[in-house]
Amino acid sequence: MVGMALGMAVLLLIGLVVVMWIERPKRATSVVLVVLDTVRADHCSAYGYERPTTPHLTGLAAEGLLFEQARAVSPWTLPSHASLFTGLLPSQHGCHWEHRWLLDRFDTLAERLAAAKRETFGVTTNANASALWNLAQGFTTFLETWTLRDRHRGLADSGIANAEIDAWLARRDERQPFFLFVNYADAHLPYAPPPPYDRQFGEAGPGARRLAANGNLLQDVLAGKEQVDDADRAGLAALYDGEVRAADARLGELLALLDRHDVADDTLLIVTSDHGEMLGEGGEVDHQLSLNEALLRVPLVVRYPGRVRPARIPEPVALTAIKPWIDEIADQRLPDWSPSPDRTPPALVAQRYVPVDLVDHVIAHGRDATLLARRLSVAWRPAEAGGAWRLERDSVAGERLLHLAADGSTTAPPTGADAMRAMLSLALDEAEAAAPFVEAAGDFAPADTSDARALAQARATGYVAAVADGAVGLHASEHWLAARRATARRDFARADAEFAAAAMLAPGIATILLERAQAADAAAHPDAIGAIERFLQAVGSGSPAPATGVEWAVRRRDELRAERGH
Repeated sequence: MVGMALGMAVLLLIGLVVVMWIERPKRATSVVLVVLDTVRADHCSAYGYERPTTPHLTGLAAEGLLFEQARAVSPWTLPSHASLFTGLLPSQHGCHWEHRWLLDRFDTLAERLAAAKRETFGVTTNANASALWNLAQGFTTFLETWTLRDRHRGLADSGIANAEIDAWLARRDERQPFFLFVNYADAHLPYAPPPPYDRQFGEAGPGARRLAANGNLLQDVLAGKEQVDDADRAGLAALYDGEVRAADARLGELLALLDRHDVADDTLLIVTSDHGEMLGEGGEVDHQLSLNEALLRVPLVVRYPGRVRPARIPEPVALTAIKPWIDEIADQRLPDWSPSPDRTPPALVAQRYVPVDLVDHVIAHGRDATLLARRLSVAWRPAEAGGAWRLERDSVAGERLLHLAADGSTTAPPTGADAMRAMLSLALDEAEAAAPFVEAAGDFAPADTSDARALAQARATGYVAAVADGAVGLHASEHWLAARRATARRDFARADAEFAAAAMLAPGIATILLERAQAADAAAHPDAIGAIERFLQAVGSGSPAPATGVEWAVRRRDELRAERGH
């Protein structure tokens, strides 16, 4: 009996070991993260688009998981990549329009995987997903393709990326698992797809081709120099789709490289996008202005050979989920790709901070920038009866609840939607307060504006509005940012001086005048009443401002007058 019991124990132990090896990889998994920059899900054939724009992504989805409702948390590259790398919202990591730097104190997925003994290699074709803004934390090697063009003459930047990946895979230590990150920015403005993709989806007229060739199209539209009509929209869409197809071809090349270097079977591959693109809908182009659905719904496909079975995942997921997934892989655990409802957030949140360069650009052209000088956020949640709920919060206009039908059309919310509005509003409040970004002394390290090549690359893709002699000029927005940094340090005297400079350079913008008034009041400045009255005068002249700000200003002005005996 003792022998039989011992034998059973041995068999049980062997069984447990077998189960463990089934549940855990036999060796540490390598990870590849691909960002198809600026690719919107509804223009991917993998997501049902009628044009065959993404055959390689479609094939990849047939071997893994396709997430039907994956959503970006920001409409432009820098904060979206910072969120992708940290698993945090822009309000939590603080790397966005108003503070373009990812602080060292945030743990990135490259740092996490480097600590788990992976060699880390990154290559980017987009200056706003680069070391210029401190996004290279944790990478053993991080390459920026525009610095390698002399070495790879005749290759486009995405081709340079794949050539460098090929060389790295050939020389790396085969015994060590790795983490590879690559950004392909083919689909970003300007649109210039290579043959045969330049005409695969229709012939664009000369007007559309001229618009598509303009990397600063958004700035020119805002300045009133350009506009997009229906004919232009069709041509822009054809050229954009050609660029999406070109990006997919680069993905196909990468898949072939992984196979040729015999690493595909041991690798978790994640393919997504950082945001979508507007193609003239409502006159909007590029992707920096709004939180439109076309900008937030992005592709997300996961392949993990032998570990996941092909499936379509209908449950919504934000790109901030990718960092926790990779944390699990680093610990040799299988992520929960589709968690139960009790483990999912009540809503998915996206945020857009004030696009300060665009504000400056519009002001410089003598146009009203009030509608730009505001923060936007959105809380999105599937509706039980189909479609989705969407609560939009505007720092100037307030909140608006919408119901999105399954076909994407927008309808007013039905009667009795107050509970949903309250839930989504709370989700936005919690997202902003969960880990508020407060800059500590010495934390802020501005981008190296002497890197003229990187800044020129950023300008070419429409992100930096003013570059002169390799340096970004000090405009109203820069004073505004300096004022907010001083406010975070509770240096209200400095904040008041910076807000005053911003208000002088950008007169009449109520949101700047409100923050200046609040800083002057906090600093007990003798002109605090005057600052408040200038804000109220701007509001009276039609400059939008939050109702709560107006209420505060009237109340505080009257209190100060009473205190000072006016």
